[in-house]
Amino acid sequence: HGELMGDHHLWRKSLPYEGSARVPLILNGPIPGLLKSAARSEAVELRDIMPTLLESAGLPVPESVEGRSFLGLARGQAPAKPWRPHIHGEHTVHGGSAHWLTDGREKYVWMSWDGHEQLFDLSADSQELHDLARDPVHAPRLQPWRQRLIRELTGREEGFVADGRL
Repeated sequence: HGELMGDHHLWRKSLPYEGSARVPLILNGPIPGLLKSAARSEAVELRDIMPTLLESAGLPVPESVEGRSFLGLARGQAPAKPWRPHIHGEHTVHGGSAHWLTDGREKYVWMSWDGHEQLFDLSADSQELHDLARDPVHAPRLQPWRQRLIRELTGREEGFVADGRL
């Protein structure tokens, strides 16, 4: 994880591709009810680790914590409320920002410095070799992701959104 190691002919971190952004998460230990050898597809992120560890230790999770415990998921339980629909990642690079949204099955990418968009079907193309964004057939899949990113970035001081557009 983290350096791309030649993925997409790149050798660095801070870009939105799976070789840099995806981190396998393994939860193990003496936690009651923890499923053995179970895999989940929900997108979790770093901010979810602390509440998960607090809950597994039987400690309260402070109200100010932004993340959510995924201990119930690791126990095979359905979440009490719907899990987050996507995660938003961003890195400053090339004088702008690379932004991406993923639900673990699809990924939308937007490069702020030139407006380039990409869309990947991670379920069918885990190495992100086939960009669907330029294919008009996939425009109905692209538009909802673009709108989600607009909602994420609206109001930010960088001015990523103007007149409701990236």
